[in-house]
Amino acid sequence: MYILQEAAQQAANNAAVIWPQIGTIVVAIISTLSTIVLGWFTYNQHTKNKTTDAKIEQMKKNADTKSEIRNEKMAKIYGILWRILYETKADRVYIAQPHPLTNALYLSVGIEVKRKGLAKNAIEDTLSLSEIANFAADLSKREFIFYADVAKDVRDNRAKSLFYCNGTESAVIRRLHDEQDWVGSLFVEFVYKRDDLIPATLKEMLAEAANEIQYDLPEFKCANHRWK
Repeated sequence: MYILQEAAQQAANNAAVIWPQIGTIVVAIISTLSTIVLGWFTYNQHTKNKTTDAKIEQMKKNADTKSEIRNEKMAKIYGILWRILYETKADRVYIAQPHPLTNALYLSVGIEVKRKGLAKNAIEDTLSLSEIANFAADLSKREFIFYADVAKDVRDNRAKSLFYCNGTESAVIRRLHDEQDWVGSLFVEFVYKRDDLIPATLKEMLAEAANEIQYDLPEFKCANHRWK
């Protein structure tokens, strides 16, 4: 009996020594695992942050590049319009663009050059295509339009009134297109009747200008009158 009590006491003493040691080992293991997991999460987050920063930086570079390209294209287009203005001795040269392109409902003028003293363009603000249905059909389908006398040649009364508001007596229009889609119209207007205008010469000049413009022309966005 005494031997059994001594064995039990010895077992209890051993347990008293072993369990604290096991507890210490478990705590150490948990601590080590926590350190490893924390380190992994820290590394993973750092990697994600670096990736995000790199993406943001690339987006900024892309935006800057896109802005530079757009500015270069706009400068080129303005240069062409000024050239037409002086070579034809016109009074107003501008580009009217339908928008949105996927389902054109409006017409706006965002690019224009003109001689000093002329009033604001009558269609500078957004104009509903439904107001000039017949004229809009001509703009979208006819490659070249020549109005020697606006009062006699323009069939659409609303369009005629817009020309009158601009003080236009004669006008030449060239269709701009991307592949087959109408993306705009190049207008050359004269405030006096010009009997010296030669349609064939103007047609050739504006065809050349259209080829330089139409593939670089930014899409006109309806909201807030801005280009893409």
